[in-house]
Amino acid sequence: MTNQLNFTIAGKGKPILFLHGFCESLEVWKYLEPYISTKEQFIAIDLPGFGKSPLPKFHSDHEFSLVDVADIIADFIKNELEEPPLVIGHSLGGYITLALAEQHPQLISGFALYQSTSLADSEEKKEIRDKAVKFVQERGMEMLMPTFIPSLFAQENKERLKTDILEIIKTAQETSKETYIAYSIAMKNRNDYSNVLRNFSNTKAIIAGEHDPIIPIATSDHLASISTNIIYHKLKNTGHMGMIESPEASSKIILNLTK
Repeated sequence: MTNQLNFTIAGKGKPILFLHGFCESLEVWKYLEPYISTKEQFIAIDLPGFGKSPLPKFHSDHEFSLVDVADIIADFIKNELEEPPLVIGHSLGGYITLALAEQHPQLISGFALYQSTSLADSEEKKEIRDKAVKFVQERGMEMLMPTFIPSLFAQENKERLKTDILEIIKTAQETSKETYIAYSIAMKNRNDYSNVLRNFSNTKAIIAGEHDPIIPIATSDHLASISTNIIYHKLKNTGHMGMIESPEASSKIILNLTK
C-alpha cells in the first residue's frame, strides 16, 4: 500500500513527517516547507483517500479505522525513510499520529499534536459527525465546504487569507464522499489516546491555536497538564489552520523540537 501513497520530500537533516487534517492534502503544508526544508528534511504525504493517495480497499467485513491508516504510515516510514521521523499531526493527522505512537513507537523519534487532541469524540461531537455525513450524502461536498472551511480560521485572518481559504475549499470539495464517510465513522469510533500522550517516552508536544474553534484552547491546556514532559506552545491570533495563519511561528516551534 505504501507505494500508492503520494508524498513529497525536500531538504536534508533530521526527518520531520507531516500528516494533514480531514479533507486536506499534503499541499496544506507548503506554507511551512520553505522554513523547514532549509534546516531539516521535510516530508509530507497525502493520507490514504486524500489528495493523490487512494482509499484502501478492505474486505466487506472489515471496519475501516485510524489504526489501519497508522499501519500504512508505519510501512511508509519503514520503506521510505532512513531513520525514525518526528511526526507532526494536524487535527485528523494528530489522531493518526497517536495511533502510530501506540502501535509502532519504535518507528518515530517523537510527535506533536498540531491543533489536535488525544480525547475521543464526545456524544455531542458524534452527533455532529452523523449530521455532516447525512448532509454530504444528500447534498455533496460542494455544498458543505464553502461554509465549513472559513469557520476554521480566526476571524481576524479571514480577509488576509481569503485566496488561501478558497484554495483549501477547492481541495476539500475534491474529497470523495466515500473517503469523507469512511473517515467520519473512523474518527467517531476512535479510542481515547490520552495514555499515549501521557506515557510516550520520547519528544512529545502540543501546538495549539489561541482561537481554535475545533480544539478549544481549554482542551489543549488540559492535555498539556497530564504529563510533566509535554512541550506546549500556543499560536497567537490563530484558529484551526496554524500552518496557514502562523507559518513562521509554527515552523520555529517545530524545528526546536528536533534539538
